[in-house]
Amino acid sequence: MTGVTQTRSSSASAPKAITNTPTPHRHPLLGSWTSHTLWIKNSRPEKELCSASIMSSPSLNELPKVAVDLKSQLEGFNPSNMKHAVTQEKTVLPTAEDVASEKTQKALIEGVEAFDSSKLKPTETQEKNLLPDKDAIEQEKGQQQLIAGIENFNPKSLKHTETQEKNPLPTKEAIAQEKGA
Repeated sequence: MTGVTQTRSSSASAPKAITNTPTPHRHPLLGSWTSHTLWIKNSRPEKELCSASIMSSPSLNELPKVAVDLKSQLEGFNPSNMKHAVTQEKTVLPTAEDVASEKTQKALIEGVEAFDSSKLKPTETQEKNLLPDKDAIEQEKGQQQLIAGIENFNPKSLKHTETQEKNPLPTKEAIAQEKGA
């Protein structure tokens, strides 16, 4: 496999000399490749007119290695040991129900597409704004007042109380009575 890349400089004079400079490149899968860069120079040696890079194929030592056991299996492969298989192409045709349903869908779509809107009668749309009745308004007011009362509650209006924890233990007589039972 050979690849060539070229670059040009902005100099417009004709080329005078061609030089060949080897530069190595490394391919991630195939190992290292050798490439040669050709430099075409114009009359002034400090300015390059064109360069071309030619990459050669990897050598046998640079190719990836195949495991010996896999290689021996591939070399000893005999296609006559394979079972004969007959390939059958199956074409599933639609049922009569599928064809009938497709025809009805197609007819509906064609009917919608071919519909002439000029045959429609003009109509006027009447917008009705139904207001809620008196009971619904009162219910909503009650809910709003409840929410406003909770939001505007002043905790400073509460009286101070002291909490007493009481854990009554059973008396000796109750314990003796339970043991006896």
